[in-house]
Amino acid sequence: MTRESKEESLEEKLIVDNALNLWMACSIYEPRLFDTFRAEQEFGPNIKTADDFVLYGLLLCPIEKVRTSFQYALLSIAKKLNSDHNPTGYLLQLCSVNFSKISEYPCRQYFHLFTELVDFYFS
Repeated sequence: MTRESKEESLEEKLIVDNALNLWMACSIYEPRLFDTFRAEQEFGPNIKTADDFVLYGLLLCPIEKVRTSFQYALLSIAKKLNSDHNPTGYLLQLCSVNFSKISEYPCRQYFHLFTELVDFYFS
């Protein structure tokens, strides 16, 4: 990997990390944004739903730093939003119905988020 491509890769990771932190902060400040996110049906050509977006970020993305950023953002939203918006239930259900996919991809962040959500939900 050349120096220039390493810098581009780092820049992309930082952009994603900052965007996720901003999204997380906005969702915690205004919980209706998370509901809007979940209802969205057109994220892009390969990502059609919120479920696709979460799964791509946690499991399918080849960049570990991005998967870690998704894990942190989603866990923070789940722990900070009240039960009216039920991010914990949504994320637990999404992770549990897609659990069979973890053997095909790097899954540390996915599994860590799942176990943290289970601990949080049942504590």
